[in-house]
Amino acid sequence: PVAISPNGAYIAYVHGGARGQSLWLRQVKAASGTQIIAPSNGMQLGGGVASQYFGLAFTPDGSFLDYVTGAVTQPGLYQIPVLGGTPRLLLRNVESGVAFSPHGRRMAFVRANAAVGQFDLMVAHAGGSGAHILAQARQFGAQAGFAGSGNFNLAAPAWSPDGRRIAVATFSYQGTNNHVSIAILNASTGRGYLIHTRLFNLNGLQWLANSRDLLALINQTPTFGLRDRLAIIETPSGKIHGITNSMADYTTLSLAARHHLLALTQLTGVSSLWIQLPGHAPEMISPPSVNGQGAGSLAWSRSGKLVYAALLGDGKSAAYELDPSHPQSPRQISNPGYLIFPDINARGQLCFWRNTASGVSQIVATGANENRVRVLGTGVLPSFSPDGRKVLYITFAQSFQRLMEAPVQGGAAKQLSPYFAGGYFPPRFSPHGRRMLMETHHPQTGAITAVIFPLAHPRQLEFLPARRQMQWLPNGRGISFLKTTGGADNVWTEPLPGQPGQPRAYTHFQQQHILSYGWSADGKLAISRGQSTGNVVLFKAAP
Repeated sequence: PVAISPNGAYIAYVHGGARGQSLWLRQVKAASGTQIIAPSNGMQLGGGVASQYFGLAFTPDGSFLDYVTGAVTQPGLYQIPVLGGTPRLLLRNVESGVAFSPHGRRMAFVRANAAVGQFDLMVAHAGGSGAHILAQARQFGAQAGFAGSGNFNLAAPAWSPDGRRIAVATFSYQGTNNHVSIAILNASTGRGYLIHTRLFNLNGLQWLANSRDLLALINQTPTFGLRDRLAIIETPSGKIHGITNSMADYTTLSLAARHHLLALTQLTGVSSLWIQLPGHAPEMISPPSVNGQGAGSLAWSRSGKLVYAALLGDGKSAAYELDPSHPQSPRQISNPGYLIFPDINARGQLCFWRNTASGVSQIVATGANENRVRVLGTGVLPSFSPDGRKVLYITFAQSFQRLMEAPVQGGAAKQLSPYFAGGYFPPRFSPHGRRMLMETHHPQTGAITAVIFPLAHPRQLEFLPARRQMQWLPNGRGISFLKTTGGADNVWTEPLPGQPGQPRAYTHFQQQHILSYGWSADGKLAISRGQSTGNVVLFKAAP
């Protein structure tokens, strides 16, 4: 996240290091910055950092910096003086950055409305009091929703300089959340209209000084990589004018309109593939690359080869097969497309999550040589059952996520459990196919939790703390997960509830994050490790 002050003199940004995240302020013309909030790993969820800084926004007078942080179940809006001081909590349940009215007395933001399973556009006084619903996305149709719940750059609204309108990103539940549109709302009544841009990604929505056109980082292709470009979007026509033509990895945008300055965050990410045999040290089998190799998932074929997805030069991706004993020559095993999360069964069939050119997220199964392609449903996060005959995935029904199962050879999909299915980690069959591991919400408290239940009796729940990338161990007697300590990710294992033993670290890396990992049936561990570096880039427009 990055924010530029209204007078264009200061940049606020987040720095992540081994001791956690810290908040910094820097004069644009200075050679270094000043830390205004010390490093902290914040609140933890399952061993991973669940507290991060999002939605950085200077108040219109430039005296304070607002930001969102806290537990993922209910993040809070905080404010700190730019010249230093103690942060204070303004509001709970804030799911986006805030947008201030031109005079600075009011602010708009997105809030989760659990009663209807939607996100509402809220308006409150700048100090946090008087929060009330200005608009609900349902006015645009039953399938429409304001963007929220972690998409903090996508979700942040924008208040026009003339004070009359608020723009906010929306999306439709059509098996995907990639159909991004823009709602233009009256700042007093909440009524308005949609600009149907059909974008696949939109970040950093801002009004230009004319209160007519919008500035944003957009993606017009359904790629899974970060390939956003800077563009102007006309209202009400929705006509798009590109500003940058290169497919750069820009992720956030902040505008000091009166001073013609833009601040953007540009990311550079690399990943490498590693293998760890039982009782051995890990070995790198594929050197660092910017192609996102293995970033979504890693799967093992019956012949002991590794299957993963990697980006191609045009923003598309493909599935690859790599022999760990001859890692220099990975073999492409799928046609190019917008695909991620490949899995392979004993028959050599693939399943994966694919975005179509129109943006629908499909669950697809293929023959061993890509001769036949079968769409099993719409959804995300697929994986094969242990016998390879069915595919497990998450689908969307309005604002709810459900766990589904579809036969590989065709036939009707069925809902596999009565519980809300979260996306903190993919749902998994146990190695013998009799039990399920998934993320859901606790039926009494509503908190995010992991559960194990027998498929024959889905209401016999065993609760576990929700952790990142939870998986069954190959023997089915425990689970593994990711834990972050000292700024590095490692794979940990622990026995099932009620079994003897304690969680322990299985890997011992001292740096970098783990993007994905996968166990083979005989206990080999494949790991995709990576690191992203962010730089703040300033653009100055001609007056």
